[in-house]
Formats: sequence, structure tokens, C-alpha cells
Amino acid sequence: MSKYIHMVLGSIASGKSSISKKILSNNSNIEFICADLYKTAFFDISVSKDDQSKVGYRCADELLFYRIEELCTEGNDFILEFCPTNRNKFETIKYYAKRYGYKIISYFVGTDNVNINILRNHNRELDGYDYISEQKVKARYEDAFNSILEIMCISWHTHKYFLHIILDKMQTIKNTKHLNIQILHLEKNQLDGLLINLNNVPN
Repeated sequence: MSKYIHMVLGSIASGKSSISKKILSNNSNIEFICADLYKTAFFDISVSKDDQSKVGYRCADELLFYRIEELCTEGNDFILEFCPTNRNKFETIKYYAKRYGYKIISYFVGTDNVNINILRNHNRELDGYDYISEQKVKARYEDAFNSILEIMCISWHTHKYFLHIILDKMQTIKNTKHLNIQILHLEKNQLDGLLINLNNVPN
């Protein structure tokens, strides 16, 4: 019986959590894990505006890695959300997938303009989330897109969800096998038509 790691990937404030929630709404028996979740629950140490205090995130990452190994040892499917610019997480998940015989299904979430991410990040800060500098959002934006081909190479199946149309970055790989592109309109603030059932994956 196949085992699956469902990676929800994207740059900062790209809409990863929206996709994760939609997946979970149709697959409540699969565990969702991400460092932000652990950081909020167990290590509530805010990141200061000069970006000096990162203890909470480091502790959360360690807990995340521990839980990934537990789930893989038990043979359970799970959803992992993170930014693919974090090489440590990326290499760790590749290692465990190979060691425990998992197939990786990737969901890449992106926007066609970094200003969308900057605005979403600002709104999240107003809602009480940790401060992330505009410079960091911009830097992670391009790095995340640069990881798409590597993500596809390690994935058994790759989905791509974009909050706006992004033809320039996708032109060379849009016809690749096992690549789904769905367009979500941010201004409508909805995920209509996005139906993801992890029990109905391609052969």
C-alpha cells in the first residue's frame, strides 16, 4: 500500500494555509504539521522587528523534524506545509521519503506579483502574526519559484495553485506530465472549484 507525504509549498504569505485547510476539509483523518503551528502552540516567542530573536522557530523546527520521523516510522500519511527556500526542511523530507518509501505529492502555491505577498503579509501582521520584513518577503519570493523544478523532480505528483495567472514563469514547464495548474482569484477571496481528495490521486 502506498504511503504519501503531501507537501504544501510556497513563499511567505502566498496562500499555503488556504490550500492546506481545503485539503484537510476533505481529508480530516490526515495529520497536518507545520513549524508555525508548533511555534504558536509550544514556543510563543515573537520575532522582533530587528529579527534577532528566532529561538521559537528553531525549537519549532526541531519538534517538526521529530514528528515527521514519528509519522514516517508509523507509516502514516501527512500534510507538511513550509517554504521551499528552507533547505533544511527540504532535504529532511527528501531523506525520510526515500528511507521509509513514501511518495511525495506537492502542492505549490504562488502569486504573479510579490506585492500581493507583501500586502498579505502586512494584513497578517495586523491580525497579530509575527513581523516579517518586506525585504525578507521579496527575497523568499524569487527563491521559492526557483525551487519548482526541483520539487517536481522529487514528487510523484505535482499540483500548482496560483492566486493570479502566471504565464511567464510557467511557460517552459506547463505541459509537464503530472502537472495540474489551477487559477484562484485572490480578489474573489474564495476557493470555489478547488476540490482535493487525497484518496483520489493519479496512478
